[in-house]
Parts: sequence; structure tokens; C-alpha cells
Amino acid sequence: MATLNRTEITPMDLRARTGDILDHVRLRHDVFIISRRGEPMAALVPVERLKRMEELGAKYATLMMKVQQQFNDSTRADLEEVEREAEEATERVRAKQTRKRP
Repeated sequence: MATLNRTEITPMDLRARTGDILDHVRLRHDVFIISRRGEPMAALVPVERLKRMEELGAKYATLMMKVQQQFNDSTRADLEEVEREAEEATERVRAKQTRKRP
């Protein structure tokens, strides 16, 4: 993907030059940030870039869900192991106490 030319414009600029700005987006793959009083409000980006951003977002979300599931699975396994060890330790202590009783 080519280096993006990013330009900040106002809503008035967009209104006055809509056709020209859309041509820059479509043909030159420029990005326009629409700002009001210096505060960014929206962006005009090429459709291909938007599609790619959506694809990457979906892939990222899927990967994060897998990582979370693996973490949950490993945490659950760790907890089960800790519970098992605690039960075994409790049984050993009870067995010792039973043997010590006269």
C-alpha cells in the first residue's frame, strides 16, 4: 500500500470541494480528516483501506478471543490442580491426625 497523504479539512472545505476531495481519495488514496474547531470529527478514506481495516479488526478480535480462551482454560486447569493438591494435603493431614489419636 502506498504512503498516505493525510490532509486536515473543515466541513466547509468538504462542502466547497467535495468532488475534488473524493477524487483524491479514490484515485490517489489520500486520507482527509474532517475537523471542526481543531477537533477531528470524521475521516474520508479509500474503500479498500476501510475494508482492510475491518478485516484486520476482525482478525484481531478473533485472535484476542482465542488468547482469552487459552488463558481461561489454563487458569481453570491451574485452579483444578490447586484444588486437587489442597484436597490431597487435607487428606494427608487428616490421616496423620487419625494415626496420632490413642
